Amino acid sequence: MTTATLPELRACLVPGCPRRYEMVAALTGQPPARPGWTVDGWRHTSIINIFGCSVCPDHDPLVTAHQPSVQQPVDGLWRSSCACGTWAPDPVVVLATLRPLWEQHVLTVSGALPKEV
Repeated sequence: MTTATLPELRACLVPGCPRRYEMVAALTGQPPARPGWTVDGWRHTSIINIFGCSVCPDHDPLVTAHQPSVQQPVDGLWRSSCACGTWAPDPVVVLATLRPLWEQHVLTVSGALPKEV
């Protein structure tokens, strides 16, 4: 009896993006189980404290234009800002809280969320 291997799918970093690629196929050079799951055009980057994030070709320009930078805390507070120059949230104690704030910024800039009032 053979066991079917389920595809190991990776999602785009941008929340709500339906794009996926098949990780094992990408690593082994084999074709993906579905043509839409190819790794072609995907980029890998680090965002805030999350390493190995995948960005689909559709969102690569958006993520590149809004790449955040993070400053190590001197006073116990993490600071971040966006490459676009329009986003710099209040300093935070927990580094992981910056990522959802950055995601909200990217979704707002892309038009997926309404502009903040």
